[in-house]
Amino acid sequence: MNMISRIKDGDIGQKSIKFSTTKIHCGAYGIVKKEDKIALINVTHRGYYLLPGNIVTDNEDYRSSFLKTVFQQTGCKIDIEKVIGAIEEERCLTRYKQTSYAFIANVIEAGKKEEYSDDEIFYGIKVEWINEDRALSMIANAYNNLNIDDAEDLYKIKFEVKRSQTILEEYLKNK
Repeated sequence: MNMISRIKDGDIGQKSIKFSTTKIHCGAYGIVKKEDKIALINVTHRGYYLLPGNIVTDNEDYRSSFLKTVFQQTGCKIDIEKVIGAIEEERCLTRYKQTSYAFIANVIEAGKKEEYSDDEIFYGIKVEWINEDRALSMIANAYNNLNIDDAEDLYKIKFEVKRSQTILEEYLKNK
């Protein structure tokens, strides 16, 4: 498996400290293409964008989790084209480690998200289909302009946005 990146505290402007893990998670995230655009999850009430994906539960494999999550987030059925690699995150302050597989997928049946959870409504979650190059600048700009008061939320979101940015950069570099 190609290791795309290891994101550490220093990569998000945080002072690095000795890393010791207590929480280990796995994730599945990636590029979802429809025609000449890709899906971005716009967290409108917090002002940032992410690629589709989520944490993988204990009883799921990465591919199944990604297929299910993309359908839940976008309403679209997809076909996974390939795995482009893995990203590790080492979050020292919260003693959290996550390894995520990054996918490239194509929409095979377009749909629209029908139901939103209370959290999705609260944060103003919506799916946008954006040109690939513009998507990268939107994610990068959002990272540089995060305006979140809660320090713990800001720390977590910086890692999430950096992960999305890293996956999209890897995809565009090898396209």
